Amino acid sequence: MKRSIKSKLVWAFTGIVTIALLVSGSILIWQNVQQMRQEIYLNALTFAELTHDEIITSFEQFYETENFLQFRKDLNPLVAKSVDISQIEIIGKSGELFYNSSSEADTAYLGEPRVHIYNLEPSRNIRPSLTFRNGETVYVTRGQDEQWVPVTATDEVTSFPSGEVLNILFPHENSRLSVVYTLSYDALISRILQTVLGIVAVLSLSVLVVVLAALSIAGRLVRPIKTLESGVLQIAEGKYGTQVSVTSQDEIGVLADNFNLMSTRLKKDTEELLIKEALQKELNIAAEIQQNMLPSTDPKLKNLDISGSLTPATTIGGDIYDYLQVDKTTYVFIADVTGHGVPAGMVANVTLSTLYSYSKVYSEPAEILKAMNWVVYAKTKPNMFATALLAKWQEGSRKLSFSNAGHEEIIHYQADKKDVQLIGKGGMALGMSEVAGKLYIPQEVEIKKDDVLVFYTDGIPEAWKNEKENLGIETLLDIVKGVASRAQDAKSIREGILKSVDEFRAGYPQQDDITIIVIKGV
Repeated sequence: MKRSIKSKLVWAFTGIVTIALLVSGSILIWQNVQQMRQEIYLNALTFAELTHDEIITSFEQFYETENFLQFRKDLNPLVAKSVDISQIEIIGKSGELFYNSSSEADTAYLGEPRVHIYNLEPSRNIRPSLTFRNGETVYVTRGQDEQWVPVTATDEVTSFPSGEVLNILFPHENSRLSVVYTLSYDALISRILQTVLGIVAVLSLSVLVVVLAALSIAGRLVRPIKTLESGVLQIAEGKYGTQVSVTSQDEIGVLADNFNLMSTRLKKDTEELLIKEALQKELNIAAEIQQNMLPSTDPKLKNLDISGSLTPATTIGGDIYDYLQVDKTTYVFIADVTGHGVPAGMVANVTLSTLYSYSKVYSEPAEILKAMNWVVYAKTKPNMFATALLAKWQEGSRKLSFSNAGHEEIIHYQADKKDVQLIGKGGMALGMSEVAGKLYIPQEVEIKKDDVLVFYTDGIPEAWKNEKENLGIETLLDIVKGVASRAQDAKSIREGILKSVDEFRAGYPQQDDITIIVIKGV
């Protein structure tokens, strides 16, 4: 079932935020549970500190008077003050069990002496201790801030383990008796449930707010796209020349301007097509249109000699290059769209159109490529993208600034060293990712007299002489080094490189578009 962009945006935005909220809620619940567990045993520890002396004193009186009822009368109000204590035991240093509140709720134990199975080591220590469910025992003491501090048996400060505390042993400093408080976590379940219900309620409300916000935001974002979609559908119905009205000043507005420009050009070209040629010649006309997008002549610049060419592998190619002069600045552009044929050619032309639009908005190559990437990403299929290289030359300078969008590295021939090197690696192809623009970095190279720069598409290093062997970058570097050291101008260097490539192919069919721009310092 076909889904609209708006529904996709709503689902995506809602899904991401919902997952983030669920993860955050789960973490919050887990943290609250850990905190509540710690609060239970810390509160119980304070309760034990406040009550153990009174319990021992009362027990000793009971032992002397054998008045068990008075002992229970003294003990019950103390135990009732803490819902987190389920049982109280009184033990001796040697492990004797003198009292158990669970089994001696009503009457005193009068049987044989009992031995407590509790670990005896804590009962012989002067410090209170906590026994965790995993069997680990931690001693505690009051710190300088009067908070409970976990320590080892040798008084080294440690940390509280995670998990539940089974019981607290609190020794009496003036007798050989200790009180063991067994903890209950029944109240924790109720508190966890209340916390979960509260967080679920907040999450539900948050998701509802997110859905409403996503619908509102998606509606505003999609509205101009729907306008463009309507224009495209009219073009698809044969209403060439259709114009759309989008008032936004962002990339969608730029795209709409380019759509109107393309629609006007399409109407004109289609009218010429219907007059001049039949349906079988449409492809040739499209190729002619693409050829007309290329520069008819090379620019004449001070300190630079430039020569470029494009040889498509099929009638419609996916390569494109151009020179754009704005005031005293000249831009040199080369791009390679994935695939061949009409789809690649259309993407190449759209890419070039966005260059013309954004060169009036931005001045630096990296900024222009970043803006172009957004349009190509938004308006092409996921498998359609274009590598590109954009360079900027200002009159009177000997430095060329540029930025690379996943394109082939520039071959730099240094005349003084008579050697070549690859420069300018980096970036991600236009349209490959919405955030690819973050990878476009400004770069710069100085062009000395007789230095040579070669911009090219992968059709050159990937030129095949048979089904198993292609030219390769190392061979191309050797070709450039040899030709650049002999040829006099950019055009002869370009022609010399292409001639060497043709000789390598030895008549094998051209598999990819071949585009090359040669820049020589003069």
